[in-house]
Amino acid sequence: MHGVRGPPCQLNSPTGGGGNTGGGGSTPRDLRPSFDNASVPAQSYTEGTEITPLELPAATGGDGRLFYALSPVLPEGLTLNRRVRRLSGTPTTPQAARQYTWTATDGDGDAARITFTVTVAPDLRPSFDNVSVPDQSYTEGTAITPLALPEATGGNGPLTYALS
Repeated sequence: MHGVRGPPCQLNSPTGGGGNTGGGGSTPRDLRPSFDNASVPAQSYTEGTEITPLELPAATGGDGRLFYALSPVLPEGLTLNRRVRRLSGTPTTPQAARQYTWTATDGDGDAARITFTVTVAPDLRPSFDNVSVPDQSYTEGTAITPLALPEATGGNGPLTYALS
């Protein structure tokens, strides 16, 4: 009976029972995943423009296989390949700066997290919004009905026009 009580006393000793050389008598350590000092800078994209793919950091450590997740849901047009931790695509709608959390979770539920923001700026290129001008045919020497050309929207600052 005394032999049964001995090992628990040894396991609870301040040294943690590290002297056991038998069949792994010490309590296994709970390993936690870590991103170490990795970080993800704030991401700023433009609506309608393909992004440069972003590889999110890999975590190390943990107990068993690591599973990755990104939340909340990405802006429309962007996708995440969790297997290779790659964010890519073309955002299709503007989005104010929003915080995202990149999480690595190990087999027993321990998690490491990194947060970063994603902003999708509206496309500021001028546009005629699919308005077209029909072909015009005029007769020499005859006055024409004035033609109002469409106005563009968007852009950055005042728009200038040219007809060629």
